[in-house]
Amino acid sequence: MTIPTVSRAALGSWRMAARPVWLSWALRDVALPFVVTRALLAFVGVLSIAALPISPWVSAAWTRPVAGPLFDAFSRWDGFRYLAIAANGYPASDPASAAFFPLYPVLVRSLAVLTGGAHGAGLEVAAVIVSNVALLGAVSALIALCRLDYGSSVASRASWYLLLFPTSFFLSAVYADSLFLALSLGAMLCARRDHWLLAGALGALATLTRPFGFVVALPIAVEAFLRWREGERSWRPIAGLALVPLALGGYMAWLGWHFGDPLAFVHAQEGWHRSLSGPWEGFFRTLSGPLTMNRLPHSAVDLVAAILTLGLVAAGWKLLRPSYALFLTALVLLPLSTGTLGSLMRFDASFFPIFVILALAGRSRAFDRVYVLLGAGVGAMLMALFAQWYWVA
Repeated sequence: MTIPTVSRAALGSWRMAARPVWLSWALRDVALPFVVTRALLAFVGVLSIAALPISPWVSAAWTRPVAGPLFDAFSRWDGFRYLAIAANGYPASDPASAAFFPLYPVLVRSLAVLTGGAHGAGLEVAAVIVSNVALLGAVSALIALCRLDYGSSVASRASWYLLLFPTSFFLSAVYADSLFLALSLGAMLCARRDHWLLAGALGALATLTRPFGFVVALPIAVEAFLRWREGERSWRPIAGLALVPLALGGYMAWLGWHFGDPLAFVHAQEGWHRSLSGPWEGFFRTLSGPLTMNRLPHSAVDLVAAILTLGLVAAGWKLLRPSYALFLTALVLLPLSTGTLGSLMRFDASFFPIFVILALAGRSRAFDRVYVLLGAGVGAMLMALFAQWYWVA
């Protein structure tokens, strides 16, 4: 029996035919929604700085212009913490800084040094660039992951829905959210394609971006178990998974040496009124006081966001692969188990299974239209508030 071969000419023609297909979805599903949504957010941010009053909740020292309205609009609240770490590292006198994991400020510092701008404005510009490059990578990985199971139309919607999500501006801001999203998506995509060592390496990097980043080990472990049950026996999934706790353990060891407390990142949460509790405690605390539209902890917005998020978790167990559903469940339960509903709607923007669920629901034309209109409208409003230092999430 002879094995058919492919001539170089035929291979070359196939590559030429495939290239426009790849280029078309890269432009249509990655570049177009990214440019449209980021341009809208940037316009709203700059306009808000020019036209809206600054929030009375912040001091004048915080609101000094740094790199101009275009970049300043995306550098608020926790962004100052990340920039301070990128500039000066972790001060031994400030163990609360341990809550801000190191990978994002390291990348920001590295880019700023390479471009010769390792100072206030240069660091801010570098941070916005890092966030948006990570977001582009996240969108590309989300599309590739959705195409494995659901086809091109769902993948395209997932891209748009992610970028139109009401708190997606955090993915372009001086926050580590988009970096975590990109790395967790990359780890999941590698696991689905049986690249276990790379999946573990990306999972380890995700662990170094957020306090709950280590949860990325769960979906990788589920995918490895599914392959094992199908009869695939290999040491690579175990070796890849081992990289995640090693990354967390390495950071904890450094915290123990630097601050004398390997759990400094956990204890730092007390400064934001977070402590380990049942996932229902945040709901009880919110409902026990007057619901307002203002600041935490009694926020009607946070309550609605938490209820909708739990609805998505329930839907995930029906619509998604077990690994995705477990990942989303753990990602939601961890912040809910800190005694507050605060910031959950910001975290949602970096939980990729949410956008797979929403894209599947988007098969309904009515849902699609409502989501796009609400996402764009609410997102623009929240961006305007964020740009002028109003607390959003």
